[in-house]
Amino acid sequence: NGKLNLPYCTSWHSNHGTSCNISQPDFSEFDGPDFAPDTKSKCVCDDDFEVPVEVEKAELKVTKSAAPTTLPEPGGEVTYTVDVENKAVVESVVIATIVDVPYGDLGDALNSEVSANTCLGLISQTLGPGAKLSCSFKADALGNAGDKVTDDVKVGANQESSLVCGSDTADVNITNVYNDPTLTKKALKTENCQVDVNYQVVVNNNSAVDVLTLNTLNDDKFGDITSADVPAENNGDVVSTTCSLPQDILAGKNYTCTFTGLIKDSGCDISHTNKVTAGTVDDDGQSPAAGSEPSDSATVELKTTL
Repeated sequence: NGKLNLPYCTSWHSNHGTSCNISQPDFSEFDGPDFAPDTKSKCVCDDDFEVPVEVEKAELKVTKSAAPTTLPEPGGEVTYTVDVENKAVVESVVIATIVDVPYGDLGDALNSEVSANTCLGLISQTLGPGAKLSCSFKADALGNAGDKVTDDVKVGANQESSLVCGSDTADVNITNVYNDPTLTKKALKTENCQVDVNYQVVVNNNSAVDVLTLNTLNDDKFGDITSADVPAENNGDVVSTTCSLPQDILAGKNYTCTFTGLIKDSGCDISHTNKVTAGTVDDDGQSPAAGSEPSDSATVELKTTL
């Protein structure tokens, strides 16, 4: 109950009987010579005798910190520091456990989730009143943009037969990394003066971590290149296409498709330039700024000879 308890029993002989002889008491049995009252003896016991002295309960203050506190996606290695202080005035404690979520038991030498772990050396260390101990370890904090990786450490210490605990958390924020996508285009071949031109379009995802979604492919001369005009009769019609939407492009990958566009000219001297622009958004909801969408142009020239 937080107070000093001193339960006791006292026995004595009456003043006209045989006297007590406790010169050789048997302390291994609590009923040694002359300690057990006989019929001429008296005794008094008090199991609830209490001295108004407060018994101090130790308090652990645990402070957790991380360096760095922010990392670009997908995250990386973080150094965590754990400081433990015994806030007691007179009581000492012995550190028994240091357990971390999500990195496991820091008192386990076989813990493969961490490296450079000095917290192992704090186990069984005595922490005197007002004293402090510190340790550190390294671990990977991983996540996507906007994630907050929270690390929670709990320290348990023994104060005589009771356990005192303290805990603290440290956060690492994962920030977004954005790379503008690029697009390349080239003319593959031409046929006759009414020219059917085969174009190849390649959309590159230059991000190392984000998935890029391709939503639109529009040409300034041919329009939507994912849909063919049947029949293709007019200048600027799409004769055929392998392009289809939407497309999810994995990090570091590309999407390639082709389309055939019909070019007509009053003569056979043709110089035709057209430009394809892609509409994209990454898995963090970010798109290129207006005017900086990925695009590329290709020029077809046809000259007559005599």
